[in-house]
Amino acid sequence: MPERSSYPEGAPCWADVLSHDPASAAKFYKGVFGWKVHDMGEEFGHYMIASVGDKQVAAISAPPPGSDADGAPCMWTVYLKAANAAKTAAKVEQAGGTIVMPPMEVPGQGHMFLGADPTGAMFGVWQPTNMTGSSLWGENGALCWAEVNTRDGKAADAFYTKVFALKKQPMPGMDYTVFKAKDEMVSGRYGMGEDMANVPPNWLPYFQVADTDKTVAKVKRLGGKVQMPARDSEYGRFAVVSDPAGAAFAVLQQPASDQTTG
Repeated sequence: MPERSSYPEGAPCWADVLSHDPASAAKFYKGVFGWKVHDMGEEFGHYMIASVGDKQVAAISAPPPGSDADGAPCMWTVYLKAANAAKTAAKVEQAGGTIVMPPMEVPGQGHMFLGADPTGAMFGVWQPTNMTGSSLWGENGALCWAEVNTRDGKAADAFYTKVFALKKQPMPGMDYTVFKAKDEMVSGRYGMGEDMANVPPNWLPYFQVADTDKTVAKVKRLGGKVQMPARDSEYGRFAVVSDPAGAAFAVLQQPASDQTTG
């Protein structure tokens, strides 16, 4: 299995979905990805860790009791790795971003905060101690890519390269930038067009699957919706879908020569 024990600075390393009905969300994602889900208990706000086999890959989170998030839309949050959450939060503000939730410690696991870039896309930052992030990358049921969707690509590119010292590699012929940490491609930035006029800027997590069309059928059968029908690309067949509460995510079937078995 493609296991991960570390991530470079600025790379997506974790993702969790905010749900007002975590039990129903867990049932949905178990059905889609075959995840095992473990409730971390009251100490961790009943944060639910999703695993492929015995490897943690993502999580389901309820809004903190009494928080402003009680009325927030259900959505996925992608977390970018940082060596120091507090220093990174300062860089976010210096680069024109905003802090949505200030840096805090997750006891025994690491430090985190939530921010938004100057274009309005929200993201998380994770400083690991004992919890690296997703223990798998590019495995069926696990993260395999993430990208920020925005209407101001220039501003987003400037922000992420400044805050995380990422290198940008524009894709010829399209409004898309690949972000690199050293020589590793870690994420992307997509320029939203008129077809996404009603979609706010966002970070979209991609989960690898063995068969995109069969996974989309599962999503629909379990009450989710298709936001972008399955299509082929040079990187594989993908689709953008959402769970029954409206949280959007993408699924990607790698080209046959690149697939691993889960």
